[in-house]
Amino acid sequence: MNTVLDRIDAWQSTGLIDASTADRLRAAEASTTETTTSDEPSGDRARSAASVASSFFGPTPTIVEVFAYLGAGFFLGAWSAFVVRLAGTGATGGTGGEGIMTAGSWLASAVLFGLGLFLRGGDARRQRGAGVAILVATMGGALGMDFLGRLLHVDSGPLQQLLDAVAAVAVAWAGRRLLPSVTTQIALLGAVTAFGAAILAYLEPMISAAPASIDFSQQQPADSILVRVVLPAIAWLVVAFAIGLVGLAEARSTDDLGRRRATVTRFWAGILAVLGLATSAFRSGSLGDGTYDRLVEPWVADVVVIVLAAILLERALRRDSAAFMIAAAIGLVTALTDFNFSYLSESRDVGLVIEGVILLGVGFAADRLRRRIGSPGSERTPVPVPADVPQA
Repeated sequence: MNTVLDRIDAWQSTGLIDASTADRLRAAEASTTETTTSDEPSGDRARSAASVASSFFGPTPTIVEVFAYLGAGFFLGAWSAFVVRLAGTGATGGTGGEGIMTAGSWLASAVLFGLGLFLRGGDARRQRGAGVAILVATMGGALGMDFLGRLLHVDSGPLQQLLDAVAAVAVAWAGRRLLPSVTTQIALLGAVTAFGAAILAYLEPMISAAPASIDFSQQQPADSILVRVVLPAIAWLVVAFAIGLVGLAEARSTDDLGRRRATVTRFWAGILAVLGLATSAFRSGSLGDGTYDRLVEPWVADVVVIVLAAILLERALRRDSAAFMIAAAIGLVTALTDFNFSYLSESRDVGLVIEGVILLGVGFAADRLRRRIGSPGSERTPVPVPADVPQA
């Protein structure tokens, strides 16, 4: 337990300092902790790293807080079981059952959202609970929309997925506006990602209807690779770029909470860009001659992913952001792994050995770059303690 952070929480809860001052004090304490970890024994260093990781979402959880989360989870499970039993035969038991499931899901979402609004005015731990409540309310809103679609006989799977994502975005956006926190930021990022995936799923029938034959030894229509590979990749990159712009705006915040939101947003943008580009470039399909294989040559797709990893690495060094560096490392491992099992390894044991070398090499390089970039917050200047704050 970090007694300094506990004292800061106590000062904030008693009204001795405001939330902005408390955030600056926590940032100063985190910087002090990071600069002293290199002189600690390995066991203490591991415990300090775990403390810093947990403090990303606020102060260290107390036993009472943990049991409160567990109790709330059991209440939510009991409500779900009651609604399913009330619906009779469950979620697929006719319009009556689907109507009850819709009302039950949205009622739970509304109660959780209201609980988040009630807790948002408290101390850091209450605000964290408020963020968790809004995150679960976002999922409840999407679930209620899904049952409503069944009630209204929305037969199109992609259309239903799009409606669910719209409901999630609406709840998450309202929660993020009312409570700017790391948890509500994650809820909004997840909802926006689901919305992008729903749009692609809605366009999937048109994409699948496009010509699928791609053979670099023959002349093939250019729109085949354009529609089935390039357009989905561009769509995911556009979504990731938009999220990255949000992270850039969050990075301009002067408080520690804004910088934490910027870190999680940048990490989300980088991972989304890597996964979206990889799933599009690695896509398989019918080649038109009775075979089913990769639509693009593996080495071409691997080079594209490596280029993206290099761009993310450049952003990491320029923005001094370890979040982009982690995404770049994942992209590099993805590309090298695909190249390994596509060209280098003809047997499983050789492939695993090469994969181990890839992971060790990328991990070592990422660690060296992390030391150069510095851990998040290490470049911050310590914030002086106000004169009216009691000294620890």
